[in-house]
Amino acid sequence: MTDIPSSQPPGWYYAQGDPVGTQRYWDGSTWQGGPQPVGGGYGATSQLADAGSRIGAWFVDLLVLIIPIFIISFAVAGGEQQSVFGASARQIVAGLLTTAVWFGYHVLMNSNGGQTLGRRAVSIKIVNMDGSEAGTDSLVKRFGVGLLNIIPFVNLVLWIVGLASLVLIFIDDDNQALWDKVANTKTIKA
Repeated sequence: MTDIPSSQPPGWYYAQGDPVGTQRYWDGSTWQGGPQPVGGGYGATSQLADAGSRIGAWFVDLLVLIIPIFIISFAVAGGEQQSVFGASARQIVAGLLTTAVWFGYHVLMNSNGGQTLGRRAVSIKIVNMDGSEAGTDSLVKRFGVGLLNIIPFVNLVLWIVGLASLVLIFIDDDNQALWDKVANTKTIKA
């Protein structure tokens, strides 16, 4: 797709071979991201959030959640040590409660304009791939991956999913993490 001369200034243009009614962002030398619908939502007026902003938002959200999660974990499980054969009943309950807090925070906060406190701090938001506001169904799919944390030994899988997603936000055409792909969402500049 080199139908734009390299002297063309950066901006949103139709790319030969893309669906009619879409545009891509031309940075002055190469196309960035995938085709976007013209005239609404994401399209020509918004840009993908960069990986640094997404990581910054994750960090802020972690800081927001760490205190309530610590309080719940300590109040329910106390200083109980995990046995060789797995978690105690109190540790399982603490895990369920902290997972519910994490899931609830992300789904409820993002249901209000696609932003958690972390995303607001760095001016990014979650939208559907077509640029429309991500509804609760999309958000439940997106953050439902984290609910797997309640299954013993699955948290290792979640670490692998998290690391793969970290790599993807740097190399994917739409900067999508694995959970974005599951929910058909993306993160854009607000």
